[in-house]
Amino acid sequence: MPVLTTYPLDLSGVQVSNRITGEIKTITQSADRVFIPTGGPFYTKSLKVFQGTRLLQPVTDYIALELNRDGSLASGKEVCNVLFIKNTATSFRLDYQVIGGVYSDFSNELIGLINATPLDKLNVLTWGSIIGKPTTFP
Repeated sequence: MPVLTTYPLDLSGVQVSNRITGEIKTITQSADRVFIPTGGPFYTKSLKVFQGTRLLQPVTDYIALELNRDGSLASGKEVCNVLFIKNTATSFRLDYQVIGGVYSDFSNELIGLINATPLDKLNVLTWGSIIGKPTTFP
């Protein structure tokens, strides 16, 4: 059984204790392309995904999904819960910074949402899910 590692709360996004390097993700079926990194919610700016030695590009090769609203508001930085690998390779290495603390506690609802979301709907964003948007435009 895997050991659950917990991380201290890091609202700065730079604490060495919350840095994860060299996490390996192997894709064996299409559903594996959508997953929660082992360390939990992560700062999107810190995320680096490699295929071998090649650094993959956000949006083109992978997308960070499921904005962690509370963690993002508390830290002032974008924090996401889920990663979707679009690149067709089957083995990847991840480096990222986790927010830790109370934001590492996943609920069954999040896992259910991931399992219930069709792969072809991952890029769909509804207007109501955008936080911090202006109420009016010039």
